[in-house]
Amino acid sequence: MSLSDAVASCPTIDFSENSNLDPLSPFNSDLDTIDLASAAGLRTLEFGTNFQRRSANLSGQNPLIVASNQESDISGSAAGDEDGISSRIGLLVSAFGATGDEQSINPGAGIDWDTTATALSIDYALSSTSFVGVMLGASKVSGCSAPKDNFTTTGSVNVVSNDVEGSFDVFSFYGIHENDTYYIDGIVSIGSGEFDFRRAQTVNGLRDEDSFILLDRVNEVIVAETNSDLVRASFATGLKRQYRQFEYSPYTRLSYAQVSIDGYREQLDLANSPGHPAPGSGGGFALRLTDQEVESLTTGVGFGSTYVISTAVAVVSLKGDFEWIHEFKDTSSSLRGSLAGFSQGTVSNAAVAQRFPERQLDSDYFYLGGGATAVLRSGLQLFANLQSLLGYENVSETYLGAGIRYEF
Repeated sequence: MSLSDAVASCPTIDFSENSNLDPLSPFNSDLDTIDLASAAGLRTLEFGTNFQRRSANLSGQNPLIVASNQESDISGSAAGDEDGISSRIGLLVSAFGATGDEQSINPGAGIDWDTTATALSIDYALSSTSFVGVMLGASKVSGCSAPKDNFTTTGSVNVVSNDVEGSFDVFSFYGIHENDTYYIDGIVSIGSGEFDFRRAQTVNGLRDEDSFILLDRVNEVIVAETNSDLVRASFATGLKRQYRQFEYSPYTRLSYAQVSIDGYREQLDLANSPGHPAPGSGGGFALRLTDQEVESLTTGVGFGSTYVISTAVAVVSLKGDFEWIHEFKDTSSSLRGSLAGFSQGTVSNAAVAQRFPERQLDSDYFYLGGGATAVLRSGLQLFANLQSLLGYENVSETYLGAGIRYEF
């Protein structure tokens, strides 16, 4: 899907209705897209973490599930199986989707986004209590922003719509060890991504190249593309307590993530900017942006609970968890840029070139989630989960994931 297709989900671009102009709007707008691009990388990595966290009980070796399986004769394991393991290799196919929005602190814009991801994982049981695995994942994100209804500044440029579309490929290695009283898990992920940007804006103060007449309004569409790299490591440990068919698990987590976005130069999209007076300038207010980097170091403290229902068809586990995240380190978007090309106009390149202050991320927020797994008589395992981001200032997001696993 191209960016021109993605923008169809945004408010209709109508240049004629945007008479309030702000000379720094391109920078404000790009700060939002940099935030989204960075968030896309972090969310992609969180998908890996969520997969690892949710899949711990899918191995069939969780003591509570094993006990229920044996009672209902569903697990298919036999007393003679090596180390109590009926099969050592598991194949997991999973999918994930998220939708969210941010009410921006910048003038005149917020942003909405949608993310989808798929992953293929293979795990290997080292013993009845430990297994390791690898995961290959691919994700896509599309987002759009538009001015707020009460945006009433005046100046030289007004951004009408700002859109981004990106894709990530991620490789992860994970491992889990659990026994009757505790568990330890970890995941390390690396990946790369590509982003395409599209911004529609109106410009006041450009001069016609032939007549040098000052033009009241000029419509221009700016495009750009860049690449990104990401890395993340997350480790957790928790206690396990059981009461009949209930299992309770307080846990703690330490996570580090880094997303790097290459610098890029915007270009004027001539096909969608008819009558622009300076087509060779790179766009009246096209920007040249430097490299961006986002780092995040967090701890999480959570509480999970599981209830197991044993039937003649399957063993079903219902799970809920609540996690408090504290951000110790966050180097969010610190945007430095300048005009890529501006041959004639009322705003000089030197006047616009600047560095925006860093936007601080929330230091405390929460995740609330629930899900279900089912272990069928054939050994096929199904799972689904829903998770929401809570308490993050100006940001909301909801995740939905599902998958199927089979042991060989």
